[in-house]
Amino acid sequence: NLDAAEQEFLSAITLSPSFSVSYNNLGSLYALKNDYPRALEAHFKAVSRNPFFARAWFNLGLDYRMLNRTQDAITAYRAAIGLDASYVSPLVNLGSLYLSENRTGDAIALFSRAHDLDKENPEILFNLGFAYLKREDYQTALSFFEKAAKYDPHSEKIAYFISRTRELTES
Repeated sequence: NLDAAEQEFLSAITLSPSFSVSYNNLGSLYALKNDYPRALEAHFKAVSRNPFFARAWFNLGLDYRMLNRTQDAITAYRAAIGLDASYVSPLVNLGSLYLSENRTGDAIALFSRAHDLDKENPEILFNLGFAYLKREDYQTALSFFEKAAKYDPHSEKIAYFISRTRELTES
């Protein structure tokens, strides 16, 4: 019950208003409810109380992204990565933002860092494939799509991109 959980987090904040984890959890709950303005406010309070809390910075980036505040999302993801260079999620999300801005080289660099940390993650492999596809490096794209399919063999999206990329390599 999300409403009961919200009351518990609010009670925890009342008891210990400086505890950043409670604000982070409350923000994540609001995000689950698709209430991104309130999620943003809670996650901002979390990083204000503990600026070294990488997870809260990542969550703040998610909120900014959902509110179409791309530059703020980039800043938040960079902060999360700066605090924890082994944190895969902000690497992937920042790479995805860069890809959407046609910063393909920057996206590949971030996806490659994420891949170094998690070699069997089909999302990372797919994103690398998609980035190389945008670069029109079809052989490299196909290689990454095929690796992604190895770890997620039932993905229709991956199967589609394998098929489409094969067509491009044959034309």
